[in-house]
Amino acid sequence: YAHSAIYYKDGRICEPPKRTDAGEAPGDAQQSQSRWNFKDYHWEERDWAPVLQERLAQALVGTELWRDKRSPGDRLGITGVEIDGWAVSNIRKGTTKNLCEFTAKVTFTGSRAGAGISACVAVPEVTHESTTETLATQVTSEAITTPVMERVVSQSGQVVERQAAEGVPMERAMRSHEMLLKLVNRKGAGVVKDAVAKALQEFLQGGGSSSRPGEEGENEASRQGVGQSSAGATSAAGSI
Repeated sequence: YAHSAIYYKDGRICEPPKRTDAGEAPGDAQQSQSRWNFKDYHWEERDWAPVLQERLAQALVGTELWRDKRSPGDRLGITGVEIDGWAVSNIRKGTTKNLCEFTAKVTFTGSRAGAGISACVAVPEVTHESTTETLATQVTSEAITTPVMERVVSQSGQVVERQAAEGVPMERAMRSHEMLLKLVNRKGAGVVKDAVAKALQEFLQGGGSSSRPGEEGENEASRQGVGQSSAGATSAAGSI
């Protein structure tokens, strides 16, 4: 009887089953983005390292530490961000645990008078147990030179630019490198540390339960029944 048509029709044994739409999970709001994970009961793990890297890049890339007003080409700024390690958001039985262990690497590029610097500020051993006080920075750098251009008059009488026969003098290159490296140590390292600390705090306080950048459209498709979980996320589910 329990499995007969009568059961499903009149519900005399219990309330007839009701279809739950993809975006309408009853009860408390879910922390996961997968609509099939009813009340976050099943184990679900999401890779959050790419999101951390993207958010750090949004906060840091393009930041300028110095620019010469008389020579706009002479400047020092952040040009890249990399996360080396892992960060995951785990959900099970309504409980979220965000865990991570990674090294953040931020690239600085600068030039001055034909010479310059390529530097990396690393924040190693960042974990879910780290605090602002325990975060440390490591700076590595190398001097770089750019071709020296000079203006000359060609045989046709036009003024053209060409690479000078002599490059940047070593003494000038070392002075430029030293000046730019001081800026990286004095200002850049602090900027990187603050950005990593902020991103880590947001992640541990629930960043793993919020939508990823650009994921809103995917969630809308999921609510319409196109997919059971957001695209681009690594999910594992099962009743444990």
